[in-house]
Amino acid sequence: MKVSAGMSLVALLGLAAVAFAGPVGVQRQPVENRAALAQLQSARAQLAEKALNPTVKGPLRFCYMNQQERIDNLIDRLQSGQRVSRGEISRALGSC
Repeated sequence: MKVSAGMSLVALLGLAAVAFAGPVGVQRQPVENRAALAQLQSARAQLAEKALNPTVKGPLRFCYMNQQERIDNLIDRLQSGQRVSRGEISRALGSC
């Protein structure tokens, strides 16, 4: 009887571990990553608006588009779970 009770306990603990593990393949993002992601997405939207302004031409438009590309790269890296330093974010958010 002790063996079956012990096996039942082990099986129950195994099922509990699976139930509380969370969805498979979904990574949890630390709070600072979510904040950085929101900051980058906001900056990306502002740059897109600036770049579409008809009075923005030549080198300034190129600078906005280049900055958008750098920000998109950082957004992709954060969303895939890679680490991004605060320095990289600061450089990408620098002005043209």
